[in-house]
Amino acid sequence: MRSWGEELWDSFEKVDSKFSSRIKYNENVIKFIKDKNQLDSDYAKNIKNLVSRNRKITPKPEFSTDECFFGWLTEMENIANQYEMIVESVQKTCIARLQSHTTEMTKHKNESRLEHKNWVKMMENLDSNQEKAKQNWTKKLKDYDKAKAMFDKADSDQHVTKADVEKARQNSHHKRQMAEDAKNEYSRCLVEFNKQQHDHHIRLIPDLLNTSQRLALENGNCFREVVKNYCVAERSFRPLIAKCIDDVDQKTEYVNANADSDTVVEMTKTGYSRPDDKTFEDMENPPKESGKKTLRGLGFGLFKKTESKPVQEDMSHLPPQQRKRQLLKMRQKLNDEMEKDTKEINSLKKMASVKNFGDGGQVQQKINEATTRLNTKSQRLRQINEWLNETEIALNGKLKTDYEHETEHASAEVSKYDYNQMDTSGSGQFSEQSGSQMDVSRNSGYRDSFEDESLEGPVATCLYNFQEAGEGCITVNMGESLCITEEDNVDGWTKVLVFNTNREGFVPTSYIKLD
Repeated sequence: MRSWGEELWDSFEKVDSKFSSRIKYNENVIKFIKDKNQLDSDYAKNIKNLVSRNRKITPKPEFSTDECFFGWLTEMENIANQYEMIVESVQKTCIARLQSHTTEMTKHKNESRLEHKNWVKMMENLDSNQEKAKQNWTKKLKDYDKAKAMFDKADSDQHVTKADVEKARQNSHHKRQMAEDAKNEYSRCLVEFNKQQHDHHIRLIPDLLNTSQRLALENGNCFREVVKNYCVAERSFRPLIAKCIDDVDQKTEYVNANADSDTVVEMTKTGYSRPDDKTFEDMENPPKESGKKTLRGLGFGLFKKTESKPVQEDMSHLPPQQRKRQLLKMRQKLNDEMEKDTKEINSLKKMASVKNFGDGGQVQQKINEATTRLNTKSQRLRQINEWLNETEIALNGKLKTDYEHETEHASAEVSKYDYNQMDTSGSGQFSEQSGSQMDVSRNSGYRDSFEDESLEGPVATCLYNFQEAGEGCITVNMGESLCITEEDNVDGWTKVLVFNTNREGFVPTSYIKLD
């Protein structure tokens, strides 16, 4: 490799110009990467906003096409998350790296320019000093020649006294000494100038040029590294984006037009029989008026508006199929409320088990109130299931055992809360027996968010390596077995526990797959 300091010793300004152009080029590259990152970031943000808007305006999924569309929205949000990860990776490995090196080059450019300017000024000062010393020596030499000529003339003139001759001789000798001193000063200035000039062209300028050359070489390596890092960032997340697209494609397999058609029937069917044919009325022998007109057949409501029945608690005023739908909605709402009460009881139980935690009497009172609500709602659930059984018999002529099983299950869950064994003294203390009976099984369907003694969540496998990227996240490796402790809340993250390390935290949902 050819040395800049050796071959470009007299081209500092040109090298500096080229070096400055490299800095500007780096700044343009940095701006390009930032603009590209901004586009990806805006794309991810716009996708998330689009997904959020569609989730708000799209009703709750009822058909298989709705489920497919909701899955599509979820995967699009996952894709947006991957673009955000690309942006973050490019920012760390590309932009920051190139900015750091460009800053170092800019610092060297400014320092080298200042040093070169000082050295050139010093050279000019030394050159000026030696020129002045040379001119002074020339002047002193002329003065000496003039004084010597006057001495020679006085010495050869017979009319000049000896005193004048001696005076002229001393003046000539003095001028000679002054010329000699001027000569020595010129010689000293010239040596000093030559030494500085030698250092300037042999050591100082080459050192600056060699440093510039080193930074230029590092700039090439840095640029190659930045481009490779960008490719790595894109390649690392593109498979995940492709997997999200594949998941969307797989969800299309669950679109079932026949099932959707049956869903329409299930949602809108009244359960009534078709109306009977109207009978022939002999107008020659008209029947006697009874004073009250009635509708013939079972076709009322289809051709003539009738007086609506009053709303009944058991929804018996509705046609069988509509009654079934309303009862199912009532049961779902009640189940949600019971799950909420169950979680409240368990959280209060944990609060009461902590010593010196507030007023124990108030905690106990809240537990009693929640247990009473849970008992009342259990009885209400049993009643709703009985009404559902009546509806099934009316529709199909047979009993659906699922409702009866669920009623027994809810009764078993409520029986775990033995109200009589709870302390009602207001002390807030629990016996071991009552504490154990307060525990609700995680298999009950009312999952306790505070329970951490057992792990019965779904088991999944990690598909890709993931490095901990922030607070709440954990590092997982490809192939590790995981237990899902908190499902994705439509934000692209799932909380898991790693069986090998017993660590718990959040990982991207697209990085794992249920076993």
